[in-house]
Amino acid sequence: MGLIHRDDLPFEVAEELVKQLQKDYPGKKIVFAGDVAGVDQEIEELINSITLRQLEHIVEGYCFDCGAVFPRPWPPEGDGPLPKGWTLYENIGSDDTRILICPKCDT
Repeated sequence: MGLIHRDDLPFEVAEELVKQLQKDYPGKKIVFAGDVAGVDQEIEELINSITLRQLEHIVEGYCFDCGAVFPRPWPPEGDGPLPKGWTLYENIGSDDTRILICPKCDT
């Protein structure tokens, strides 16, 4: 049998397993394979600020790297091509990530 992931078990079974292990091994932290450790507050704030910056830049039509303004109108009407050199990157790392890069930065 391989490592047990929390999602491999019904919730009630996982709870009972944790309770029994805590009883058998007091003071020990019970961790299932795949559990994510907490993120340091400073790192979480940095991630949030980058995410906010990404959202602001895509909504306003700015290059994510340098802040250059996208030629208006933004967003472009219809499914037409972007102006020469401008690139819209989508689904980078997650399904909802979108960043706009200007010709100067996309080299």
